[in-house]
Amino acid sequence: MRKLHWYEGLPGQRLSWLDLLRWVIEVIVVRYDGPPARPERRRRHCLERQAHELEERDVRSVTLESRGQHADRGDRVMIDALRTRGVGRALRWEHSRGAEEPLLALADIACGAFIAGTATSRGTVEIVVG
Repeated sequence: MRKLHWYEGLPGQRLSWLDLLRWVIEVIVVRYDGPPARPERRRRHCLERQAHELEERDVRSVTLESRGQHADRGDRVMIDALRTRGVGRALRWEHSRGAEEPLLALADIACGAFIAGTATSRGTVEIVVG
């Protein structure tokens, strides 16, 4: 596969991918659990909560997986709006293609494992935006 996708992995592969997460200090899973909403609205809610949580942990650099020019532009508009409200001002945001940045696969592994119910709670913080 060109890049790692949880849903494309075989069970044995998924177990070895989960082993990669043991090297990560902390995994933060931010998911939308509010009323039904369009995907971009859910993403904006999650980006806001993510910015807050990362700032609380003194993270300064964030790489989001690129979803194409149009969608990336929407992310940047949201990030600018957050900064205007005082959220995420210290964060440096960038987009990268998944095939070009292998560490983005860790987010796919964490989310895939969480959804599949195979993620352990050790070292994991789940934040539900509602």
